[in-house]
Amino acid sequence: MDSANPIAPETLEVLDEYMKASTSELALKRRLALLKVKLLVRSLEKEEQELHASFPSWYQKVVAPKKILAWKKLLEEFNYDDLEATKFLLEGCPLVGTSDLPKPFDAKIVPATLSEQELRATARARRQTLVLTGRPGDDEHVEHLVRSTLDEVDRGFLDGPFTESEVSERLGHDAWTAVRRFVLVQGAEMKLRPIDDCAEAQLNDAFTSTIKLRMMDSDYISALALRIAHLEAERAARLGVEPRSWVGKTLDLTKAYKQLPLLPAHRDLCVICIKYGQGKTQFFIGNALVFGATSAVFSFNRVARSLWFLVTKLMHLPCGYFYDDYPIFGLEEEGELVDQCVSELLSLLGWEHATSGSKGLAFDKVFTVLGMSLDLSQIQSQVVVLANKPGRAERISQKLGEIAVAGRINKHEAQVLRGLLQFASGFYAGRGLKQTCCWLGEVVKGVSFSPEQVRERCEQAQCIIASSSPRFLRVSPSEPLLHLYTDGSWEGNVAGIGAVLLDAGTNRGRVFQGFVDPWLVKTWLSSVGEQLICEIELYALVAIRHVLSSTFEGRKCIYWIDNNAARSVVIKGHSSSKAMSDLAFRLSEATEKISFGLVKGPGLREVQNTDVPEVMVMVMVLIMMMIMVMMLNLMLTFEMMMMMKMVMMKMMMTTMMMPITMMVMMTMTT
Repeated sequence: MDSANPIAPETLEVLDEYMKASTSELALKRRLALLKVKLLVRSLEKEEQELHASFPSWYQKVVAPKKILAWKKLLEEFNYDDLEATKFLLEGCPLVGTSDLPKPFDAKIVPATLSEQELRATARARRQTLVLTGRPGDDEHVEHLVRSTLDEVDRGFLDGPFTESEVSERLGHDAWTAVRRFVLVQGAEMKLRPIDDCAEAQLNDAFTSTIKLRMMDSDYISALALRIAHLEAERAARLGVEPRSWVGKTLDLTKAYKQLPLLPAHRDLCVICIKYGQGKTQFFIGNALVFGATSAVFSFNRVARSLWFLVTKLMHLPCGYFYDDYPIFGLEEEGELVDQCVSELLSLLGWEHATSGSKGLAFDKVFTVLGMSLDLSQIQSQVVVLANKPGRAERISQKLGEIAVAGRINKHEAQVLRGLLQFASGFYAGRGLKQTCCWLGEVVKGVSFSPEQVRERCEQAQCIIASSSPRFLRVSPSEPLLHLYTDGSWEGNVAGIGAVLLDAGTNRGRVFQGFVDPWLVKTWLSSVGEQLICEIELYALVAIRHVLSSTFEGRKCIYWIDNNAARSVVIKGHSSSKAMSDLAFRLSEATEKISFGLVKGPGLREVQNTDVPEVMVMVMVLIMMMIMVMMLNLMLTFEMMMMMKMVMMKMMMTTMMMPITMMVMMTMTT
């Protein structure tokens, strides 16, 4: 989290305030900010009315409570880095085309496979096919589907119901796109959520995304909680006082996507279709964003980010956002007041949010955030605890057991389980379930598995869940890093592995060497083929993590892996190759203490355990830098580098050189 998804500078600025200012000073700043927003809204009231009057009547239904000009003015005042996001309320959200690439986002282009013109040209034929042959919704869910859809009509998100001819008359043409609506059973609570199948309607095929979204997910929020614990401890030591208690809550936007209007020119591209039994069909013309469109994800997240920015800046609160969820932190003594201030700010700007019920809970030391329970009760001891939501693990395990007994899993079951497990497969929450998520993703894509494979996967996931306990994240002092260099060789049908571990804190180096068990090599040869270097390189890491599990506990370690395929699997936690995927799972066992164990012993033995004097560490760093410069200057080819590597490896195996030599050799190839 230090660099991959660092805490936002706006949040760090607020945390600095928290460590220097008193709660009364922060409360005064919030009251003044709210007063300022009230005055701004009042001063722009006439212009706001004129703006709303310029919109079509259906558009006005969606944005009626929004103070668009005040929202835009506040963002401009604080020099927000994505002011273009305001067009999603001023002009509407597009459904097709190409998204722009704002400055704060990295680029990730996913091109469209269909143009808007092609989508419109084939709309009539696709609609006829949907009406004549499209599958109706499940009988048990039809009532909920109709009730929720009519509720959206009452709230102005949809217009209807209409017949097919009535839609054509209202839109002025018959080349409009129909999108089937169905019900998805979501979460362990079996919540029914209407989904608009924009993929089936090919609407998503006509959208090119250019943005790589960087979400403030559960890992980010965990890192933020740890940063708060660390800064609070520093403050207490500096002032000679006890650390303060912190609380948190997750604020939830109500009907989040539905609070954004559609681009008027694209309204005819998303006409909702509900099919009943016995051939009955109803249509509803959309006014607001649909849950199921790829474009909606990017439009909404840019708006959601702007609201996070304003809450951070105006309310002086450390918080994050993940789609429509806003995890917020505050001091225990100010929790209720902070809750009122944030709610008032959003209400002033016209954003609906939960204020009661399961999604409108008050600030607390233990609160639900993004599918997990975050416990701040030990933050004064610099400890943050992560756990599953109460009852969630049991419900997931029960469902897995039912599927295992049946020996089969359908697409819908896979979608539900995958959604439940996604939150539990991050770095901080534990990555053991990453394999299960990937398997479920394959099921969703239509890949079939035998009953034995289904049972094996389900039982594996159940074992992980049963072995999982709350994760205690501790704020350790700036402890020196561990550096682990691993390597492998494949010559003459012999798989050699080696590792060097350097503790930068003790200046102690340890060298290991060994061989992969011939039984395992034979298994790989039968399933992978002759090219085993990727498996061998990854096995070297898995082996050393098992052998030295206690050494790594609670320490930060940098892995130096010179094989691209092995390094990629370590980062992603899974692979399309079964052999590599199995090794990735074994690595998660070692890091998360899951009770499986390796089939065969890791085959590593320590060959040298040497103190490395401080001066030698300095010399080592200089040599590493010199070699890198030499490689750049001489432009060594890949073949030359590999030749040098093999020569040095053989030298080490025969002469048991100092760990520094191993480290230099590894650095040359990373």
